[in-house]
Amino acid sequence: MDSKNLVIVQDFTESEFTDNSHILKVDQVLFRVSADILRLCHAVKEPTTSPLIISGLTAAQFRSFLTVATAKTIQGQFSLSIGEWGSALHAAMQLECGTVGIHAINSINPYVATFQPVPLIRLGLIYQVNSWAKHGFTRLIERDEHLSSEEGTKLGMDLVLAIYRSRETLARGQKGGEQATTVTELINREPSLNEPKFTKLDPIKFQTPADALPATEDPLHYQTSLVDLLVDDRVWRVTMATLGSTPYFLKRVNQSENPVDGEFHVIDLSGEVDKAELESYLSLVNARRFQHSSGESLRLNFQQWVSALRLATIFGHHEARRSAITYLDRRLRDQDPFDVIDAAKICKVDQWLESQYTRIAERSKFPSEEEGRRLGVTSLLAVCKLREEAAYRSGPGPGFGQLIQAASKAKSGRP
Repeated sequence: MDSKNLVIVQDFTESEFTDNSHILKVDQVLFRVSADILRLCHAVKEPTTSPLIISGLTAAQFRSFLTVATAKTIQGQFSLSIGEWGSALHAAMQLECGTVGIHAINSINPYVATFQPVPLIRLGLIYQVNSWAKHGFTRLIERDEHLSSEEGTKLGMDLVLAIYRSRETLARGQKGGEQATTVTELINREPSLNEPKFTKLDPIKFQTPADALPATEDPLHYQTSLVDLLVDDRVWRVTMATLGSTPYFLKRVNQSENPVDGEFHVIDLSGEVDKAELESYLSLVNARRFQHSSGESLRLNFQQWVSALRLATIFGHHEARRSAITYLDRRLRDQDPFDVIDAAKICKVDQWLESQYTRIAERSKFPSEEEGRRLGVTSLLAVCKLREEAAYRSGPGPGFGQLIQAASKAKSGRP
């Protein structure tokens, strides 16, 4: 393929481009990491060797980190065990990747109440989560049971003394009928509880690729199948996983010419989609959970969402389609009903039609000629009949739902 006049698009900071990916070796396991993720890891400098060998982390910890870092917003099911979230947090702290670390902490927070107080305190001190440590302190101060020898040994002298001073003050206040001092106030009085000393993790180290020990490829985070999406004179390089590995793309790959060394399968979408549409679609399917917990932060307007939905429908990417519909469902009332009807027809979302025909039938303004052309004769007649019935009654007469359904079927092409 002659690429002299083509532009490789790399302005999607969340995309995975082969030219910018790096191979890392952790515990004799090879991982392929996209440059945009690596740039977020402030403990890692731009690799000058391949593979970049890192010590101080286990392969399991790094795998959990990459699983969190590469998880897409559109994924319907994404669940990790507490242990895996903990591994991801540990790796994020070691790699100094604050964004993934915060995401891991927020994901662990709902389970904090299930942890025993001393392990929770230790986790809070190791990973610098003050709220976890204070939650554990509070439970130890409030509980009836004394600290065990094992718990005291794990906490250390300073914390044990501070906890028992607080327990004694709380008990005396309750016994003497004095004005109750809250546990929060007691913790604030104790410097070792209010501002505990965090544990510093050992830094990761980088080794020279001198060892000749065999390495295995990580089954989840090494192999990447990339394709070039061509629209006119521009090429977007993405993984098949990002595209959902849908039958549409698998077929197009099989139909494309076998690439020469150093190049990739080219899927020519020119004439089927335009550049802006593809950019909207890629913005949706490339969004990562730790950066975009929901569609709101993608900052796509209504038409861009519709473009993404249209391509998700064409490409058979069910997760992307479901995600776009879910987001747009909550915003239909803010859009012009004719725009929504057009989007419903283009994207085959029949459930949007009835509510929009109802909005048109109930509004005070009569449809214009242009609006009538957009509706089509069958739907326009149904809407006009509804409006006429409403004019003779205080509300829509019998058959309102049936007429709307008939209009919906006519516009969606269903029998």
